[in-house]
Amino acid sequence: MTWRTGSPAPGERGSAVTAAVSVIAALCIVAAVIFAFYYFMTPPPTTAGQIVSLDVFPIHNVSGGGIIAGGVNGQPETFDEVIVLANVKLKNLTKAPEHVFDLDSYLYVPGGTIYENGPAGQKNFERAFMAYSQMVPKKGPELRRDTVIQPGQVVSGQLLLHYPITEQQWESRKGLHIVVSWESQNNLVLKLKGKATSSGWQH
Repeated sequence: MTWRTGSPAPGERGSAVTAAVSVIAALCIVAAVIFAFYYFMTPPPTTAGQIVSLDVFPIHNVSGGGIIAGGVNGQPETFDEVIVLANVKLKNLTKAPEHVFDLDSYLYVPGGTIYENGPAGQKNFERAFMAYSQMVPKKGPELRRDTVIQPGQVVSGQLLLHYPITEQQWESRKGLHIVVSWESQNNLVLKLKGKATSSGWQH
């Protein structure tokens, strides 16, 4: 029997198939080893949490202006800020109590600027609602830095965050992360999903 030029002989075709099967099998073994390594060597999470919702209050302050000394017209000054009430949930997945050591937030806005801001402490948390009564209907129990979460327990609380930005900067944000630091565990990073509710006013 004569084989056409360029056509592999049956033995050659069999060798090519065998080689291809061997390569695929080797790749599968490597993938299985990598999966097993990460599955068995990566410790399970010890804590969990989420940003449940946000209530956002853009504030636009205007001060000054009018007639000043010498009868000169003064120029009004403006100041913008955004107050964010972040409602979060935290869960302890360990078999021992976990202590919240610190809380922080990172707001990413266009241009590469990152605003790092910790939530208001207990006194400033209360003062903010006294200063801006419009936020009172959205007030919830404060999530404090010294919170202790028992094994399996879920704790809900509110953080008051403040950023010296305009409403437009907030609306065009690239992301918001809240970082929970534990006394004896790795940090827990909560990332905002979806859009926040918004309640604005002029002050």
